[in-house]
Amino acid sequence: MDEVKEAVRWKDASVEMTICYCNDVKKKDIILAIVGGVRNIKDIAEKTGASRCSASCGSESANGRCCEADILEMLDLYAPIVDQLRRRPV
Repeated sequence: MDEVKEAVRWKDASVEMTICYCNDVKKKDIILAIVGGVRNIKDIAEKTGASRCSASCGSESANGRCCEADILEMLDLYAPIVDQLRRRPV
């Protein structure tokens, strides 16, 4: 098998995808926190437990690194969408 396989990234994955392997936090948990008004990594950690990782988090993660970068990407993507939807008149 000389094929190079690329890991599924959170943008392509189901809401059931694990984002934080250390604390078993799913993509849906992060999204729900953002919908609930969370707008920074500290509050994501408090609300979901994600990014409260141990020194070995890179070895526990499927992609070999801490989840913080993925969470920050999710905040950058989803928070503006949620904020814009909240500003729309009903």
